[in-house]
Amino acid sequence: MSLYFAVTEGDPLGLLPALDTGIERLKQYPDSMYFSSLSWRIETPPRIKIPAWLVFLLLGITLVAIFIIVMNISLRHLVAKEGG
Repeated sequence: MSLYFAVTEGDPLGLLPALDTGIERLKQYPDSMYFSSLSWRIETPPRIKIPAWLVFLLLGITLVAIFIIVMNISLRHLVAKEGG
């Protein structure tokens, strides 16, 4: 990865060598601000993991809802058949 800095033409203040030296020093230490900001920028976000209990809870709620709907339709049909 490359970093680019814009300075006045010809770099009359000599900023580029100072920046290069500073960045090279930061690159020597894995826990430096350079690597922490770099990893913050390019790391992939953590995957969201759905807890197993939540999956089972939603599955249970869905099955109960399906059972209620089927029973409702079945009982309506039975009442209509009996002439109620």
